[in-house]
Order: sequence, then structure tokens, then C-alpha cells
Amino acid sequence: MERIIQATINALGFLEDGVYFPEPDCFESIRDLIRFLRNDTITAVARRVCGERNIVRYDLIPIMKSPTTPDKLFDIALRLAINLCQPVSLMFGGRHPEDKETWLIYQEIEKNLRNSKEAFGDVQLFKTFERKAATYFAQDWLERDEEMKLLVERIFALSRYVLAISDTDLDKERTPQDMNSHDQLVLAILESGFGKLLVEISENSAERDFHLWILEIFAMLLKQH
Repeated sequence: MERIIQATINALGFLEDGVYFPEPDCFESIRDLIRFLRNDTITAVARRVCGERNIVRYDLIPIMKSPTTPDKLFDIALRLAINLCQPVSLMFGGRHPEDKETWLIYQEIEKNLRNSKEAFGDVQLFKTFERKAATYFAQDWLERDEEMKLLVERIFALSRYVLAISDTDLDKERTPQDMNSHDQLVLAILESGFGKLLVEISENSAERDFHLWILEIFAMLLKQH
């Protein structure tokens, strides 16, 4: 199983000089990884391999922020990123493991999750999120469709999950005066205009369906401040 997952990751594409080049079967490979995660083993082989390879940093974020990425590929990359960035506790029913072996797996997944956080401090990524979300909110009510609404909700879900990730190992070595990964993430959200968009939505009573999402994101933004 692990060899198949490794081969699938290798078929995603490659990053060169800051530009991501997806392989012809990139979409199908991401879809397969989602399926592997859905049917993961009790030892979370698929999730651990994806975390060890840090495909969030080296594949999914470059795919999502690329201006040449088709909407269909963006959407499925976003779905996989949400799956991989969800809190570890959700995978264990909100409880901490009771046996040593499962606890070690829990810690490994948590560490891999922390290792992916720093890559989200990317202004270009959140500019992409802002542009896609703003397109939806600029539409008249009659022009809006459920598919686009779902995309916006997924963008908000990923933002909330990433903000909830705990400090990285490097963060623990930094002084209080240094910028940690959470600070970099907050800065990217603000500089990209994504934060401004969230404020505008929160001030519009007609967009109340999204207010809880935004409240949760704001709470996560301020968790260390």
C-alpha cells in the first residue's frame, strides 16, 4: 500500500524555480490520494506518507497559488489540503489515544501537520483565495450557484484548520520578538486582502450564512495575540 501511495505522490508533478509543473495525471493522482485517505488503514499509512512527503507544502500549495491552474484542479487540490490539514483529534473521535502505538501515530501525524504550517505564510496563496471568494460575493444572488458557494466554504475551512495548527518546532526556538509561523500566516492573510474581504463579509448582514465561518477564523487569527 505504501509503495502505491508513494508512486501516486510522485505522479503529481514537480516544483522548479518556484513554478509548479503538474504531470498529465495530476488530477487523477490527487483524486486517488483522497480515496486512499478515505479508506486509510488503522495505522493511517496514507496520511502519514502524505505528511512525511509534505505534499501540502511541495505540491498542493504551489498548485493552488499558480495562476495557470484550472479551476477543476484547484478545487480537488483544495479538498485534499483540507483533508490533510484537519485537526488530528478529529481523526481520533476527539479523544487522545489510550495505547502507546496509537499515541505514537497521533504524535507523528501532529508533527507532520506542524511541518506544513509555515508554507501557508504565502501572500500569493491568500491572494488567490481572496480573488476566488471575492468573485462569488460580487455576484448577484440570482447568479450564485451552490458549487461556487461550496468552494468558498472550503477556502474558509482550510483557513480555519491551518490557523488552528500549533507552533512548529522552529517556533519554539524563536524569541518573543521573532516572527513565528502563526505571525507569518496572519501577515499573509492581511497583506493579501483576504482579511479585508472577511471584514467586509462580516459587516454585511445579507451574508450571515458565512458569519460563523468568519468568526471562527478571526478567533484563530487572534489566538496568540
